[in-house]
Amino acid sequence: MWSVLISLFFAASVAWAGESTLMGPLKNQKVAQGCGCGFARTGARPPLDYLIFASKYQGPAWVNIRGQDTILEPLDPNVLCMLERLGDRCAMRFKGAGINVVIDVRATWVCPDDPDDESCEVTKLEGNLTVTMGKARELQSVVGGCGC
Repeated sequence: MWSVLISLFFAASVAWAGESTLMGPLKNQKVAQGCGCGFARTGARPPLDYLIFASKYQGPAWVNIRGQDTILEPLDPNVLCMLERLGDRCAMRFKGAGINVVIDVRATWVCPDDPDDESCEVTKLEGNLTVTMGKARELQSVVGGCGC
């Protein structure tokens, strides 16, 4: 999954134009290898600005808040965001030590509808990631995906 997500980030064409005050790239970019979701700022330029969010399938997630990778727990662990049609939407919510994260995305690429092909397990997504910490709130436009 990570090779698919990283190639997706290289292909992003819209430049990120804001200065983040809460979120930064994860220090440990390999924190959630395997099945799960990963998101980078729209227009991220690897290797300096990769993932700002990563999660494990039905498990914890990580964001970097003010320079520290921070673990989050899913509020809806059964939400997988493995969507079947282009344009379908998905929302994921996470919470940790005074931090709330909401990811609201739509499918930009889904696996082909081929009952004989079980090898495709990735959905590409784009949308918004919002972090709230106390009175501070930050919204980032993101691209990424979920899968195995």
